[in-house]
Amino acid sequence: MVVIISSKVLVVSEKFWPEGGGGELATNLIADLLSREEGLQVEILSGTETPLKPNSVKYQSIPLLKFSNKIELWRNLFLLSRKDWFIEKLEYADIVYIPSFCFPLIPLAKRTSNRVIVQLHDYQAIRFSSVVFHDSNQGRLKSIKNTIRLEMNENKSCKRAFIGALFASINRLSRKWLSKADKLVCVSERQKKILAKETPELKPKMTVINNPAPNFPFHEKNSSKNDLFLYLGGDSYCKGFHHFLDVSKRILRNHSNVEFMVTGDLEKKNKLKINSLNKKFDNRYLVPGFITRERLLEVYSESKALFFPSVWEEPLPFVIMEAMLSGTIPVASRVGGVPEMVRGTYGEELLFDPENTKQQISKLETVLNLSENEIDKIGSNLKRKAEERFNSNRIANNLKELFR
Repeated sequence: MVVIISSKVLVVSEKFWPEGGGGELATNLIADLLSREEGLQVEILSGTETPLKPNSVKYQSIPLLKFSNKIELWRNLFLLSRKDWFIEKLEYADIVYIPSFCFPLIPLAKRTSNRVIVQLHDYQAIRFSSVVFHDSNQGRLKSIKNTIRLEMNENKSCKRAFIGALFASINRLSRKWLSKADKLVCVSERQKKILAKETPELKPKMTVINNPAPNFPFHEKNSSKNDLFLYLGGDSYCKGFHHFLDVSKRILRNHSNVEFMVTGDLEKKNKLKINSLNKKFDNRYLVPGFITRERLLEVYSESKALFFPSVWEEPLPFVIMEAMLSGTIPVASRVGGVPEMVRGTYGEELLFDPENTKQQISKLETVLNLSENEIDKIGSNLKRKAEERFNSNRIANNLKELFR
């Protein structure tokens, strides 16, 4: 008789899907893969009250894991670490998995359990803002400038910029906490390279495992009388909204049959900008606001390409993965893990430098000149490469080795 030794995995995250973004979606997918592995028992602690969790995992909503900012979260984690029931959870677990900002728990978890694995979905290890811009450099002063740039452009807040600059130095604690972990999981080679450059002492603990592909029901491509380009970044500075406005205007001056769809919530002043452009360009901007996942999958099927002018080093953006899986051509910034994602596909030829407007226009016009037959072939290859590259079975095997 074969005796299977069960390992107990405790996941601690401040949010859980569908709350949050790409990192939370990845945590959901990874938790699902782990729960399917024979010999692993998964329990999740999170601040999300109504999660979409895998059926076979235990879940508990923890109010202390809710927060309005990272300092509040870290304070709450100190309070949580003094709860007897929480200490018992840590002691009962064989592995503590932290896919979020809960770094202060790492030393405590190491004292009470066997192993701690931290998933890095961003750059919290080296930036208080967790964002690294494409053109930013190393160093403490650069980190402060990076934080100010983010808060002033993304959140339009002098107060947040001031507070962020003050706390930029405190983020050095993240490196200290992470040094206690057993493994640090990066999601792309580019992310690992950026982190290792500033934290060489952590490099031996780092490994790269791509996020698995979401199991969404992608639709077959539908031809449209118009050439529809998707921009899914809302009015986010980090996602390149300023580039989107500039480039789309220039494209529409020469291509009257093109449409641009911009999704997400927009500030009032940016809605006014789009309204003004619609008056000038005969309503070529489609602004549906927030759209459901189901509608997004339909939109992918109706579009010619995804325009992705992000200005930060996105480790492994799901929007690129989803575009590829739907057969939609990504015209994207050469940032973060994007070049790794599109390697060996036509999308690789369409990469552009984030600040080069001429390149962005040229790449979009290249797509406009493709025949329907060429687009179909490119889309099929993109889909095939994405299914191979982000194959759940392969990634599950990598995770199985990691969690052994």
